[in-house]
Amino acid sequence: MAKTELPQHEIAKAIGVDVRTVRRWRDLDDYPTDATTVEQVVEWVKSKGLGQHKKQTRELSELKVLIAEQELEKKQRENQIARREIIPVEEASRAAARATAIWQLAIRAKLETEAPPRLAGKDIAELRAEIRTISDELCAEVSKIFDQET
Repeated sequence: MAKTELPQHEIAKAIGVDVRTVRRWRDLDDYPTDATTVEQVVEWVKSKGLGQHKKQTRELSELKVLIAEQELEKKQRENQIARREIIPVEEASRAAARATAIWQLAIRAKLETEAPPRLAGKDIAELRAEIRTISDELCAEVSKIFDQET
């Protein structure tokens, strides 16, 4: 039985297997010895379900590498958190909310208590009302900014 004269390395490259694998396939009884193109041999390989293992093994290896990289990134992130190089979003949000509350109280204290006496000659009730309005607007704007960032 004469075997095809197609270059084994071209067949192996087209299928993604080693040349030795193509040599083993050539020993099979139904190997297409009359094939005139690499594509015909590739179709025969596909019809037999051959050549799949190496591709699946390669895909599995790539998947394992991806999983290992993701696990490494997770461990690195956990280590950064433990060293306080970064903080989780939830913790940052709580800290920002606390900072905002403190900031609001400080601004109100300044504007409502200290500012009016400094503006002698003005009606203090009107000043306090206007300052409260401005303070509320300022606080609302800051809160809105924090809400957009989280």
